[in-house]
Amino acid sequence: MARRITYAERLAQHRRAVIALAHQSAKRAVKRQFQAQGVKLHDLTARQITIWAEAWFDAHSADRRGQAQHRYVARICTLARALRTCLQNR
Repeated sequence: MARRITYAERLAQHRRAVIALAHQSAKRAVKRQFQAQGVKLHDLTARQITIWAEAWFDAHSADRRGQAQHRYVARICTLARALRTCLQNR
């Protein structure tokens, strides 16, 4: 029998997902900035991009977390609608 997930575990999963989306957003923003300056991304290592993204994230974390949380909730709602439609079409 599967173990039930507690509210605290679900909340922790939600927080990790929001932070992961915020970090992905920071990486995309840093890559766009480099491209705008004419820097070729293949000239940078993944670690260099990550370091720049972490610094960018620290400077803009409140804004990015809010956006990431909005995207996360939107994804959950989309999945719920799709599941509901799938179950209704059975």
